Amino acid sequence: KMTGRGKFSKFISYQSKLYAYLLLQKQLSTNTTQYKSQITQLKKLSVGTSTARKWDRLLRSLVELNKIMETLSSKDDIMKYLTIIQAFLFAFYWDYDNRGFLWKIGATPNGNTSDMAAKSYKYWFYGGIFLVFINGLKLQALYDKKKDDDKDGKINEQQ
Repeated sequence: KMTGRGKFSKFISYQSKLYAYLLLQKQLSTNTTQYKSQITQLKKLSVGTSTARKWDRLLRSLVELNKIMETLSSKDDIMKYLTIIQAFLFAFYWDYDNRGFLWKIGATPNGNTSDMAAKSYKYWFYGGIFLVFINGLKLQALYDKKKDDDKDGKINEQQ
């Protein structure tokens, strides 16, 4: 889900790519280098805003770790443990995603983005499976509660 800030950054990134392309076409048609510096600046703006959008993702692992801390006080053991596993899987997903991003922009000295991406997607996949299972259990609990409430309502009406 993209936030307003992400949409704005994406808009700026795409607009700067478009303007750089249009200036490049104009430069090629006139056979001059008049727009060279503007084209370079627009390309840098596009890359910079695209990179800035990704900075928001760097602390997402902490959201998952916070979910784990909140879940520890839960009384439902099976849901607690499933939620903790799911949150750890998503935290590892964000961790590998962040490592790949930081290596890509040159903030870390070494790394293999394809290896990091493969690991992050595996964690995301398994975390998603746990999330589907957890939501299925929650839906089953709600269905059972509604059935019990309906049964109690019928008993009260008969009395």
